[in-house]
Amino acid sequence: MAKKENLPLHLGEPETPYMKKLADAIFKMPTSAETYEFLKKHTKKDPSEIINYGTSSDDYARRVAKSFTLVCEMPYYYDPKIADTSESDAVRREAVLHSLDIAEERYNFVKEKYSKVKATVRQRKDKQPFVDAIKDFLKRFPDILSAQRNWAETDRKLKKKATVAEKFDSYVISLFYSLLSFGMLYRCVKNTKYRKVNKEVFQRIKEWNEDLEKQLSYKVIPIRSLVRVQLGSALVTAEYIGKN
Repeated sequence: MAKKENLPLHLGEPETPYMKKLADAIFKMPTSAETYEFLKKHTKKDPSEIINYGTSSDDYARRVAKSFTLVCEMPYYYDPKIADTSESDAVRREAVLHSLDIAEERYNFVKEKYSKVKATVRQRKDKQPFVDAIKDFLKRFPDILSAQRNWAETDRKLKKKATVAEKFDSYVISLFYSLLSFGMLYRCVKNTKYRKVNKEVFQRIKEWNEDLEKQLSYKVIPIRSLVRVQLGSALVTAEYIGKN
């Protein structure tokens, strides 16, 4: 379906290191049990102290019914480099560690700015969704980051050269995900008495966005194409399950 709509597959790093790859850009849905085992292997803490949520509806449904789940995640824009599997000039380990450095910088910035406003924003109901999300991020992220660093530093598979797509994912796409956190922080501090913090967060968003734009050569994907791929994938899956 993706090829039919001329969309490149995301051939960079998987969403989590422990996702089982089934085919290019297709992975088995990870479970909380797999998350637990990953954290157990790569941290010195009890994983149950890090994981403060249940498993996915997919994992639960498979335990109580003969269900099948398809999650078809689509990009709003793409850069051709995300599908380039030729060898880059970077070692994959270095690229992954670079993305973790970016993630740590994002965490430190959010933590610093949120600490200055939390006493007030926690009292406002209109800010509660952002407060809850930021608090959860600040609580769990250090342990997750530590586990991913340990994995990146010890996994032998990362000794090889990164593909162009993997390097692009680690050096460029990671900036985009940081912008999502900054945007959430900005909505948390917007229209409060903390005008200086508001300005600082907005400035950081502007700077990171400009840096991202310089490194991207992207096209916005028409919504019609995204809907076609998602709906088509669902129908093909339903047809296959019905016959088998």
